[in-house]
Amino acid sequence: MTNGSKKINIIVVAAVAILVLCCFGCKKDTNTVTMYKADGSLYINCETESTEGEGTASTGKLNSDSRIIETCAEILKRRSFLTGVAADMGNKYTYQQIHDMISVEAVNDTYLLEITVRGTNPDDVEDILNSILARAPQELVRVTKVGSVEIVDLPCAAEPYEAEID
Repeated sequence: MTNGSKKINIIVVAAVAILVLCCFGCKKDTNTVTMYKADGSLYINCETESTEGEGTASTGKLNSDSRIIETCAEILKRRSFLTGVAADMGNKYTYQQIHDMISVEAVNDTYLLEITVRGTNPDDVEDILNSILARAPQELVRVTKVGSVEIVDLPCAAEPYEAEID
């Protein structure tokens, strides 16, 4: 072998080694799974007939409204509410499984609730969210006696994302 062919062999071996290392570095992490999420939001009108038109809002009323919004978020995570959602899904999921799939949070200091559903089946994620949004207005008005509840953001198609497996 000549010096020139030795250099070419070394360059080829180095290139192959770099290529192999790059392929292993680009390999998808096997500890992830494709998940889907969908979200929607509700507006909670805390006004009732007895409080409408009273003029300026007091600090006490604003604090009370904040507690109502937090209470509404908790109601949507309760067994009594989620059992109905499970029934809408043909009892494919238990209320506890649905509970573990959802998050319900007040948006900053507003009258909005953000509802997010996460799961491995995009159709189920959308169906669960649709059921929650359909059932929530009547249930929240019934329990809290708020003035009304309106759907602000209808769900779009569930979006995929990668999640780590524990």
